[in-house]
Formats: sequence, C-alpha cells, structure tokens
Amino acid sequence: MRLPVMPRRARSGVIEVRRGREKLPTRYSDDAVLKMATRDGQSGFNTNRWGPGNRQEYGLGVVRATAGTHGAAVRVALEEDLAKVAVAHVHEREKFGVCRATAYNALTPVARTATRRHLLMRKLAEHELGEPTSRWPVLVFLGLLILGDLIMTSTAMQVLNLSDRRFVSWLPFAEVHLAAVPVVVGMFGAAHWLGESLKAYRYEPQLRLARKIIAGLSATAALALALSVAAIRTSYLSANGVPAQSGAFVGIQLGLVAVATAASMWSAHPYASAWRQLEREERRADRHYGRARQRAGQQAAAVNGLAEEFRRRVEAARAGLEAVLSDITVRQGYLYRWALQHGQPEPTEEELFAGPLPELALPRSVQELLDYPSLPPGSSLTAPEPVDLHDLDEAWERLRQRRLSALWADGSSGVDGQEPVLRHPLALETTPAGAR
Repeated sequence: MRLPVMPRRARSGVIEVRRGREKLPTRYSDDAVLKMATRDGQSGFNTNRWGPGNRQEYGLGVVRATAGTHGAAVRVALEEDLAKVAVAHVHEREKFGVCRATAYNALTPVARTATRRHLLMRKLAEHELGEPTSRWPVLVFLGLLILGDLIMTSTAMQVLNLSDRRFVSWLPFAEVHLAAVPVVVGMFGAAHWLGESLKAYRYEPQLRLARKIIAGLSATAALALALSVAAIRTSYLSANGVPAQSGAFVGIQLGLVAVATAASMWSAHPYASAWRQLEREERRADRHYGRARQRAGQQAAAVNGLAEEFRRRVEAARAGLEAVLSDITVRQGYLYRWALQHGQPEPTEEELFAGPLPELALPRSVQELLDYPSLPPGSSLTAPEPVDLHDLDEAWERLRQRRLSALWADGSSGVDGQEPVLRHPLALETTPAGAR
C-alpha cells in the first residue's frame, strides 16, 4: 500500500536511518509471506519434534512486527511534513501580529473622533441646539440673489470699456458680467459671514472679540461694495444721459445685503464647521480602520488555513497508518496461516495454532499517532491554535456604539462637568486569551 504521506525513500519499501549507511525494511511482500509460511509448514511445524514449548508462530510474529516499522516510517514522513507547515505557520502568525497591531492602532483615531463627538454633542445640548443640517436651500437662494444682482450690476462695469457681447448665444454672460462677479460675490460673501458671526456671537464667549472683528469687517466690506458699485453705475449712466435712479439702486443693494445677512443668520449653525470637520475625520478614520481590518482578516485566514492543514495532515496520516496496520496484522496474518495450512506435508489432526498470538507492541510514536487526538502534553502532533479578531471587532463595536449614543467610554453619563477620558480600544475590555 502506498501512502500519500510517505516520502520517496519510504515508497521503495525501506526507511533510511542515516542517509547512505543503514536502511530498515518497512514490510514484507505477499510473496515473501507466502514463502515463509510454506517453509514453516513443510518443516513439520505441527509435529512433536519441535517440542510442545516451541510450537509458536515466529514467522507470523515477524510479519506482524513490521507493522511497527512501517508505522514509524509513516510517522517520520509526517514529522517532515508537519515541520514545514509549522515553520510556515510561525511566519504567517508573526505577520498576523503585525497586522493586528496595525488594526488596533487604526482604532485610536476612531476612539478620538468618538470622544470629540461626545464633547460636541454635549456642547450642543448645553446650548439647546440641534445637529447641523444641510444648507443647500439657503446656498441656492443666495446663488439666485447673486445671479440677479449680477445682471443689474454688470452695467456699472461698462465704465471699464468692456464688451457686453455674449460669449455664446445660449449663455447670457459677457465680459461685463465676469468683471462684476468679484464685486457681487464679495458683497454677498461678506453678508454671509456677517450673518454667521452674528449667529455665533453668543455661543463662544472666548471668541467674541474675533466675532466682532469678523462682523465689523464683513459689514464694512458689504456696505463699501454696495455703495461703490452704485456710485460707479450712477456715474456711467449719468454720463450717457440715462436716468440712474441711484437712490433706488442703493436701496436694492442694501436690501439684498440685508436679506443675505438674515438668510445666513437664520440658517447658520455656530458649530457647523466643527461638525463637518468631525464627520470628515470620522470617515477618514473609518476607511483607514477598514483597510487595516481587511488586511488583518486576510492574514488571520492564512494562519488558520495552515493550522487546518496541520490537523488535516495528521488526520490523513492516522487514517493511512490504520490502513497499513490492518493490512499487515490482519490480511497478511490470514495469508500466512492459509499458506501454513496448505503447506503441510501430510494431513494432521493436531491443532496447528496453539494459543493466542502475542499482543502487538507498537513504538510509542506510532501509538501516539493512533491515539490522536488524545495527545500527551508537548506532543509534536498538537495542532497550532487558530487565531481570530473577535476582540478587535468587539472594540470596534463599542466605539461605534459610543459614537452613536455619544456616551462615555464606560457607558455612563458625564458627572459634574468632567471631561471624558480618551481611552485606547485595548483598555476598554480585557482581550480574550484565544485571540492573542
């Protein structure tokens, strides 16, 4: 029988004790067993000339004893294979440790953003503010105001001797419109920042001076641009003999500035900038952790694949060894007795096989393989422990819950205005021993 776990030198029927010096046969062929049994039968094995104490089946014992030698060959081949798998497992496990540590390090920004979200949510609760919402409706409204005022203000830019001819027929814009863009956008931008500064003034006492400066500069810029463009427009139209209606135009400009300021103040959120920055950092931290977790998971699969390969090879070797032992001790044993019976020189009424056969003694290494998976401590057949990332996933889930609920790291609410403590994910809970 040829086993898949046998090395090339064992397939020839021998096992090398030391390369180039000694070789041990692993088993007898069926022809050798038949010849041995026939010779025992022809030598009058069952007659009294051998004596009552010498009528033992030594030939059969020799055949059965090769089961231990063949089992040792299987064990040697298995150890060579397992050594290669064990070395590969050690290398892959070292890589897994690096990937796992990298994934834990990637959890630190996630924990930091969770703490910042808690601080920001608590600040919103103190001021009775809701979460910032999308400002697209207000921005679209301001865009329409800018577009409309751009059409009215573009007349003043003709004083620069610019053409009012459209760039293309289907696009209502010319050089004068492009020249008016900085003035109009600057005016409405100043109004927008003025509204935001007025809205945020009472929520950040330590920044009130900066808010005052921003609000003053924005108001000055908006008024200066509105009045300046009105004066240029009035001068240009008066020079061309066209009624300028300067008062009405100034009123329109100041009204648009007031409307833009009111719209920005109404829609502004004092912590919108911090909220948007926090969301960007959360997305960045999540992407970084996701990539690190994927690499760690792939490496864990490689480690567990080698551990499973180790167990599979031991199971295959045990099954092959059981087949070999059955073939030698049972099938060749019956073959020997059959040839012994038919090799008798004359019929006999005496019992050919006196007493039971002695119990087959196998080497300790062979018996250990047969007893698998019941192994003694320190056995080389003990499979490597699988690895997992349950502790990493649990730490991620806890951080995700902290982010969603804006609670403290230990799950309790803030007390006496204390600041939450940023904790590393490893410190949140003891890591299971099986995942180390």
